[in-house]
Amino acid sequence: MNTSVNTRPFAGGVFAFRRIAVDLLADAIGRATPRDKVDIRMTLNGIYQQRSVDFLESIGVDSGEMYPKLGRDRLFMGGHFSGAFSAHVMDGEPRPQLYPGAQVLDLGGGMGLVALALLAMVGPVIHIHSLDNNHALRHYLRLIQKDLQANNLAAYADCIRPVAGSITQLEALSQANGTVLSGPRSYFLITALDTLKFVEPEKIHGILKQAFELLAPGGMLLAYDCSYGDEFDPLDQAYATLQAQGFFTGAEITLQSESLIAGGGVLPTRRLAIRRTL
Repeated sequence: MNTSVNTRPFAGGVFAFRRIAVDLLADAIGRATPRDKVDIRMTLNGIYQQRSVDFLESIGVDSGEMYPKLGRDRLFMGGHFSGAFSAHVMDGEPRPQLYPGAQVLDLGGGMGLVALALLAMVGPVIHIHSLDNNHALRHYLRLIQKDLQANNLAAYADCIRPVAGSITQLEALSQANGTVLSGPRSYFLITALDTLKFVEPEKIHGILKQAFELLAPGGMLLAYDCSYGDEFDPLDQAYATLQAQGFFTGAEITLQSESLIAGGGVLPTRRLAIRRTL
């Protein structure tokens, strides 16, 4: 296990971390990217930003507080949200590999932030199931898909399938004759960005076990989350539970810690990677 634990707490709460998690996706790629790919990424950024503002205003949240102007301009006007996603989530060790036709499952997919970031990285060559039990978020993801179609990016929209369901019911969803989720050993990448903190601690081991059964050989489950000082840290808890109850057969499990400077504070993060070797 690779650790570099920071004990300084980060103040801001769940919504602040969601904003910062999005802001982290603003750095890195794009310096040597062909112009057409940069334009596509900018379009994806702009679509996601506008629909995010629409959603926040629909639930009475001031989007100006969630997306300060400087951060908003940096992310959606001049940034590429796949960049920091690649740097901080995808490029850690062990590193997942995506190939054309690979199936991806995003747990707690919300409005499709991870789905869009992945598509911005690799193009419309993968199939992403975005699982969320929040009807409003799935509705806005479908609006984003319509926006993509209206911007001549239908191929990107077609790569995403919003799926209704709870991450605690992966086994049942995968056994519904392929009508909800694909079956066991089907997904080459399963992601959970800022998701497990919303789950009761005693359910985390079961969720990881069910997700592991859906991984194809060589596939990887990547969970990326924030630690709030002395508050509940879901990935530390998950790793401790796996140690106590036993690792899955045929699994390589790594927990990494990193301290990032973001949003005016120190953001301790965790990256839990579970690779299926058999």
